Amino acid sequence: MPPSSKSSSSSTRQRRNHHGHNNNNNRGPPIRILCLHDANSNANSLQTKLQKFGDRLLENHNMELVYINAPLVMNQNHDNDNNHTEESQRSWWQATDEHPYLGLDASLLMLKHIWNSWSSFSGVLGVGQGAAIGALLTLWLFEESDRACQALRAPPQNAIFIDGYTVLPEDMALLSIQRLEALHILPASETPSSTEQQAACARFVTQMGGRTHIRPLGQVWHSTDCLNLMGRYLVQQKLSHQSTALAVTQQALVATEQQAAYLVQQHALAHPPPSLMAVIGPSNNVSGWSGPKRELPAGGAPCPADFVLPVHQRNHGHESATAADKNNPLSLPW
Repeated sequence: MPPSSKSSSSSTRQRRNHHGHNNNNNRGPPIRILCLHDANSNANSLQTKLQKFGDRLLENHNMELVYINAPLVMNQNHDNDNNHTEESQRSWWQATDEHPYLGLDASLLMLKHIWNSWSSFSGVLGVGQGAAIGALLTLWLFEESDRACQALRAPPQNAIFIDGYTVLPEDMALLSIQRLEALHILPASETPSSTEQQAACARFVTQMGGRTHIRPLGQVWHSTDCLNLMGRYLVQQKLSHQSTALAVTQQALVATEQQAAYLVQQHALAHPPPSLMAVIGPSNNVSGWSGPKRELPAGGAPCPADFVLPVHQRNHGHESATAADKNNPLSLPW
């Protein structure tokens, strides 16, 4: 069942609410974070937990949280496929005896389509099952970016995985994504021995890389401490990528200036300017004057040798200047 209408309505409502708080700020389009809820949950539930956090991000840092509903509706009445609302419980995949990841491929394709077709996203925030599929989406987008010189959209610049776990085999060689420093928020272990779920969480951190925050026992992931940690991480990533983008722009400007200077030199060599002008290229090619040249020992532009002679001696053997020349102060001897 395609969830596009529900996904669009939830994200559109979020944008409308946020824009209502931000009408007076003309800061350009916001930086958008794709938010993926846990299994047996929905976008509305995740938005409720992050509402104040998202409002502060947009108001203070121009960062917008966009919530997406998973396509699979849980406990659905099959007699009426349309019997679901925005409050229906959803999952990104279902586990059955025959298919442990039923529907995962369809959910992943839907998220890839949203990432590539909607306004540009800069990062991913996922909880539980949403973190697991968000990691797969991140790996897929990085692989696509490395495979194509010009990918349709850039891969995520930041990622927050809350209670995430891997769905990939332990021995699977993952892509190298050292360019992404993810933030993992995990619960503390209640028992000394690791359960299968805890082992999957640890393997997930190893596969994805990044830094880890272990929240104390009894602390929910959307507590004030965790939200402050996530906020600092997102702002730090934003500033870091802005600094990197500035350096790249500066390098591009320098390269453009060098290319422009080279093109000017090539044009001058092909079409020399009037004889009293000289154009010197980096390879010491001189355009303009083609006669004898006199260069100063200290450097500088070479000039025609006749320029250093008095005016009355420049006229190829004429001993004196004409009367018109004598009356012209610009033609008097130096």
